[in-house]
Amino acid sequence: MIALAPRNALAWMLIAQLVVLLPQLLRFPWWISAVCFFCGLWRVLIFQQRAAYPGWPIKGFLVLVSLVCLVVQWGSMLSLEPWVGLLLLMFSLKLLEMQRSGDVYQVILLGYFVALTHFLYDQSFSGSSYTFACVTMLTASLVGCQQVRADLRPWLPLRKAISLILQAVPLMLVLFVLFPRLAPLWSIPQQHSMTVTGISDRMTMGSISELTQSSELAFRATFQASLPNSQFLYWRGLVLTEFDGKTWQRPPFQPKNRLSRPGRSQPDWLSERQALSEPIAYQIMMEPSQQQWLFTLPMVMPAVSSKIGLSRDQHLVSFEPIRSRFRFDAVSVLSFRTDTGLADSQQERYLTLPVDGNPLSRRFAARLKASRSSNQAVAQAVLDYFREEQFYYTLRPDRLEGEVVDQFLFGSRRGFCGHFAGSFAFLMRAAGIPARVVVGYQGGEYNPIGNYIEVRQFDAHAWSEIWLQGRGWVRIDPTAAVAPERIEMGLQAAMQEEGSFLENIPVSWLKMRGFAWLTELRFQISAWAHYWNSFVVGYDPVMQINLLSRIWEDIQPQDLAHITIVAFIGIIVLLAIIMLRSTNSRRSSQMSILFNRFAALFAQLGYARAIDEAPLDYCKRLMSQRPELAEAIQDFSSSYMTRCYGNDMSISVDALDRKINGLKMRLLSPML
Repeated sequence: MIALAPRNALAWMLIAQLVVLLPQLLRFPWWISAVCFFCGLWRVLIFQQRAAYPGWPIKGFLVLVSLVCLVVQWGSMLSLEPWVGLLLLMFSLKLLEMQRSGDVYQVILLGYFVALTHFLYDQSFSGSSYTFACVTMLTASLVGCQQVRADLRPWLPLRKAISLILQAVPLMLVLFVLFPRLAPLWSIPQQHSMTVTGISDRMTMGSISELTQSSELAFRATFQASLPNSQFLYWRGLVLTEFDGKTWQRPPFQPKNRLSRPGRSQPDWLSERQALSEPIAYQIMMEPSQQQWLFTLPMVMPAVSSKIGLSRDQHLVSFEPIRSRFRFDAVSVLSFRTDTGLADSQQERYLTLPVDGNPLSRRFAARLKASRSSNQAVAQAVLDYFREEQFYYTLRPDRLEGEVVDQFLFGSRRGFCGHFAGSFAFLMRAAGIPARVVVGYQGGEYNPIGNYIEVRQFDAHAWSEIWLQGRGWVRIDPTAAVAPERIEMGLQAAMQEEGSFLENIPVSWLKMRGFAWLTELRFQISAWAHYWNSFVVGYDPVMQINLLSRIWEDIQPQDLAHITIVAFIGIIVLLAIIMLRSTNSRRSSQMSILFNRFAALFAQLGYARAIDEAPLDYCKRLMSQRPELAEAIQDFSSSYMTRCYGNDMSISVDALDRKINGLKMRLLSPML
C-alpha cells in the first residue's frame, strides 16, 4: 500500500508533478488542464484523508472522455501532439489509482517522459534549465520513497537528488560529446495548434505590417569578416510574381529542375550571373518557421549542403520545412548582375497584370512612359512621386478595398513597405517594365557581445526589382524614398514620432534601448542564448567530427563508438573510486561521532577526555576510575577498535550505538 512510502515522499511527488505539467498545460487545450487539475485536487484530498479513492466507474468514465476529447481536438492520433496530450492525461489519471508503492514508481517514471516532451517545444537555455529542475524534483521524489519513517527529513530527498544528478553530469557530457549524433525528437513533424509568425508566400496590402507587432526572433547572422552597412542588409526570402489585383504571390508551381542543387548538373541561368564585388561569408541560424524558404543577402552562391537548393529567383530553398533551429553557411555578393539576357517569355511573365482594374494607376503609368526616355527614368519618376506627394510611412495604414492600388496612390497615401513595393511593381508593369516584389527582412540589430546580427519579425520588409536591359534585375526600394530612416536606422527610429512600434506589447526590452544597462543586459542574455543554440542545440555530426578531429586527427564516424565506450568505462571507474573514498570517509566520520558521544556521556559525570588522550588510553582510565563499568567499557572499546582500525565490517554502527545507549542507561539509573 502507499502507506509504505513516507508522506513527505508523496508530497515531493505531487510538487514535482505540478512543476513538470505546468509548461505543457500552458501549451495544450484548456480541457487537458481541467482534467489534470481535477485529478491533482482529488489526490490532495486523499493525501489529507478527506476523500477516498474513486471506483472503476469514475476512472473508466474519465479515461473514455479523455480519449474522445483527444480525437475530437486533433481529428486523429497520427500526429505527435495528441500523443503528448495522452501522456499528460495518463500522468494525471494515474494519481487516482496510486495505492501501492509500485504505482508511485510508475508515476515518477511517467514524469521523466513528460519532462522529456518539454524539448519538443523549447530547446532554449532557460527551457532546458527548467527541464533539468523537473528531473531533479522527480529524482527527489524517487529518493523520498526510499526514506524510512525514522528519518523523515523533508529536504533530505532534494539534497540526495542533487548529489545523484551531479554525479551523472560527467557521464552526460561524455555521451553528449562522443555519442553519434541522431536526429532530435523535436524534428518530428507536429500538428501545431499555434500559427507560426513569419514571412508568407502571399502579400496583400498591409499584411506585412502585421508582422511589425511581433518581436519574435527570425534568425541570427554571424559574419566572418566585417559587417556590411545597414543599407546593404536586405535579407532576401521570396520572390512574388503573380498579381490578381489585390495580392502578390509566388507562382503556383516551381519545378525542382529549376533549382541549383549540389551533385546535379547546373542550370544555364547560373552561368549568367556576374559578381561585381568581393564575396562575403556568413552563417545563418534560423528559428523554426515550418516553411522551406531561407533568408540570405543578395546573390547568394549555390549551397554545398544537400538539403538546400538555389532558385533562379536568387533565394535559397530548403528541401524540408524548418521544424527546428537550422544552421547553414552562405556566401553572397552584394554588387552583381543577374539575368542580363532575359528571354521574351520570361519578360512576359513579369509584365502580366489583370485584364482590368486600377484604371487611374494604369493611366498614370502610361503618362510616365510616354514622357520619359528610358525605363530607369520611369522608375525614378515614380520614386519622385512618392517623395514629393506627401506619402506617409505608417504602421496604421487605412483599410483598402476594391481598387487597392488606385486608393493607395491617389487616396490614402498612407502605408507600409508592402503598399509601396506592391504599387511600385504594378506601375512598372503597367508601363511595360518587367517587375516583381521581393519579401524578406531588412536591417537587424548588431550584438557586439556575440558579434552577430539579430533579425526579428518586426524587421520584415518588402521591396521591388525591375529588369533593365544590360543590367538585369535591379533592386529598387520605394520605402527608402518615403522613410529613409527605416532603412538606415531601423523600424523603431522610423516609428518614433508615431509611437506605433510594438504598440501591442506594453513592456518590452526592445522598447527600452535608451537605457544602456538594460541594453547591455539584453545583449548578454541574447549572446548566451546564441551560444547555447550554436554549440549545444546545434551540435550536429559535422560539428562533432570537427571538434574531435582537433584531438584525434583523421577521426572517422565509426571510431566514435570505440571512443565512447572507453570514455564511458573510464568515467564509471573514476566515479566508483571517488564514491568508495567518500564512503570510507563517511565511515571514519561516523566512528568519530560515536566515540565523541561516548566521551560526552562520561564527561557529564566529571571524566572528561584530555585533548592529547588517545581513545584506548581514555578507555583504560575510565575502567580504572569506574571499575563497576569496566566490563561494558572494555566491550565498547574492543568493538570500536576492531571496527575502526581492524576494518571489521561485521561490527555495525548500530551495534556500537546500542552499546553506548546501554552504558547511558547504567550511568543514569542511580539518578532516576
